Amino acid sequence: MKEVWKNVIGYEGLYQVSNLGRVRSLDRISRNRFSDKVLKKGKILLQYIDKKNKPCVGLYINNRGINRRVCTLVAEAFLGLRPEGLLCCHKDGNPQNNIPKNLRWDTAKSNSQDMIKHGNSCRGEKNGHAKLVKEQVLEIKKKYNTGRYTQQQLGDEYGVLQSSISSIIKGVNWFWL
Repeated sequence: MKEVWKNVIGYEGLYQVSNLGRVRSLDRISRNRFSDKVLKKGKILLQYIDKKNKPCVGLYINNRGINRRVCTLVAEAFLGLRPEGLLCCHKDGNPQNNIPKNLRWDTAKSNSQDMIKHGNSCRGEKNGHAKLVKEQVLEIKKKYNTGRYTQQQLGDEYGVLQSSISSIIKGVNWFWL
């Protein structure tokens, strides 16, 4: 695929983003600490990964910096400005794949459904606070439905509160099982 560069919206003449998900600064005249004019050569920016596993870069204008997600920069440059209330979503569920054909503007609900479909959501045992695994939840439901166990007994057996067992049985927690 041939790399195509477009201006970063709001940073025209300073930064560009490519259809391969790379971001670069452009050559520009800057002032050093002695107020002398110097040529600052453009370069490909290093990307870092944020807490949601998405590549980001730091952009500067008038000595003020802001961190931006690469997916958003690519989508704005190649798909158009973000419509109000929509998010930049990855069609394949891979936040590292920031090519324009993999990105779209969509709702938070649709993005959550995509995360479930791609196995990227933090529900069930993937949640860092989970005390049960899928097999245990299925056992709990099965045992409760026999009528031989109370919620309190199941809670004691699995080391969780009776309210957690109740939430499982009512379909509040682990509702997809």
